[in-house]
Amino acid sequence: MEPVRSHETTVSGTLEGVIAAADWLHDVADEERLPGDLAYALEVCIEELLTNLARHGGLTAGRGEKPPNPPPTARLSLAIAEDSVELVVEDDGNAFDVSAAPAQPVRQPLSEPRSAASAFA
Repeated sequence: MEPVRSHETTVSGTLEGVIAAADWLHDVADEERLPGDLAYALEVCIEELLTNLARHGGLTAGRGEKPPNPPPTARLSLAIAEDSVELVVEDDGNAFDVSAAPAQPVRQPLSEPRSAASAFA
């Protein structure tokens, strides 16, 4: 059984942090010789999570207001084994309370795939 190889970094919840995380992932993917499709999927996940942190985790303020200083941070951990990869992203931004979010209408069964265009209908 091959041991798990771990990689970690900490980035800020800013646009610069998103770029730094992508650069970190590219370096890890090259070092570990990850398949391109796997590296791409991990990059998309990281970019989405960090963009959400920047937009909703306390970085942004109301229009015309300065964002908090310092911005939130995120710790990324990537554990790689012979047959699995685990990405963990932990941040110190504001928590999202799903129970306080307004209900969204469901226009089709969840089992049916939807196109990107239908998400904005």
